[in-house]
Amino acid sequence: MNKIFKNGFFLRKNVIYQIVISAVLLIFILLTADLYSQNQESFNNSDSQSSLAATVEKSGSQIHAFFLTEGILIGIIAGLILYNLFLYSIIKNSNHLLFSAAFFADFFFFLSFSAVKSEITGQIAILFTFTGMIFAALSLSLHAYLVWNFVKIQSRKNPFLRYSFYIFPLLTFLILLLSAAGFRQTAIELFLVSRFFNIILIFAAIQTFREGFRYSGYLIASLLSGLTGHILSGYFYMYSQAADLSNLLLVSFYALEALLMSFAVSFSIQSLRDETSRAVQKKHVYREMSFKDELTGVYNKRYYLKRITEEKEQSQKNIEPLSLVILDIDDFKMINDTFGHPEGDRILKVLSNVITSNIRSSDIACRFGGEEFIVILPGTRKKDAESVMKNILETFSKTTQRKDIPVITNLLHFIYKKKAIKRCTFSSGIAELMENESEEELLQRADNALYEAKKKGKNRIIIDG
Repeated sequence: MNKIFKNGFFLRKNVIYQIVISAVLLIFILLTADLYSQNQESFNNSDSQSSLAATVEKSGSQIHAFFLTEGILIGIIAGLILYNLFLYSIIKNSNHLLFSAAFFADFFFFLSFSAVKSEITGQIAILFTFTGMIFAALSLSLHAYLVWNFVKIQSRKNPFLRYSFYIFPLLTFLILLLSAAGFRQTAIELFLVSRFFNIILIFAAIQTFREGFRYSGYLIASLLSGLTGHILSGYFYMYSQAADLSNLLLVSFYALEALLMSFAVSFSIQSLRDETSRAVQKKHVYREMSFKDELTGVYNKRYYLKRITEEKEQSQKNIEPLSLVILDIDDFKMINDTFGHPEGDRILKVLSNVITSNIRSSDIACRFGGEEFIVILPGTRKKDAESVMKNILETFSKTTQRKDIPVITNLLHFIYKKKAIKRCTFSSGIAELMENESEEELLQRADNALYEAKKKGKNRIIIDG
């Protein structure tokens, strides 16, 4: 399951499922609009008693269609709630849980007021109204908190925007207080007015979108959908006296809001996954940089100390050979003094390139310091390591051979009885890991072999023992 989430397959499927839901939602909204237009046309064209009776019969079937469509839309919201709860149980992302909680409150708000609009009266109707207002008030704060989870990083840069979010829990408290005190009509009116405070949420989402968080586009569309549904529903209820259409529009736009918000949650997780992946890659790059020698590009002493312990333990565990080579460029100080430090740097780069070109990918080349290099050769006997180093020495010597030595340089070397540097060489010491030997002891034996190579005239490879 973790592998599915890591490669993004599940998140892509998540988006596909929601696109299918959005297509179903769009079809139902279009069918509803068509039913309403047919209903209006039937009433306008009814000229006789018989046609009026037919119209009333047809209107009854359309009212049934209204309620059926409303039920399906609420079902879509319920499906999205359950779907996001399922995602939370797997991904453990708090936005999925907040989404489910916010739209769960909306869901029961609609159910409570649908019950009130039916033939329920008396104390039961009051109970449903009070319950509906509780869920309405909670929905207000939960939606704001869900949006805050998207925009909190950007909103912290804007103190006014940050503190404006506190108005939503305040409104929630006032609605609950009024409902408990018996001022239910006032509480309902306050809730209807409070929906216009979504403009604060929209503004915060726009700020986030401008910062480069593209998933905030779905967040903006979701909030605009909820606000549009609220406005249209109020208009048709107050001015057209079309209570059924008003309620259906409210539910339709709430369903659209839920769907778009679900998109925002899904794409925010995808964005977070991408950002995490980039952060891991950067961390890996920085880690590699901390282990690399800046001049030559091979590993540094720090990496050597880490890997020699690992390779030694692996060698002793698997009872496999391990050879360590330490090499030092001959007369490197003279090279710097004669040709300058830039030439010395070039020679170091040439040697590192020759080494890396002549060893296996499993071997490890490190610059130990100055003109010294170390090569770790796992699974290699000392004789085989000597063959590798002979090939590297020969290649390095040919690569650095000079034909343009100035006459004055030759003269100075003759006066001081020193030979002119016509080509670069190195001396090398090789040691093979012994049973129960530490990495320090192995390095010391290789270093002793290097010292002996220098003592015997340089430009040679000595094997310890």
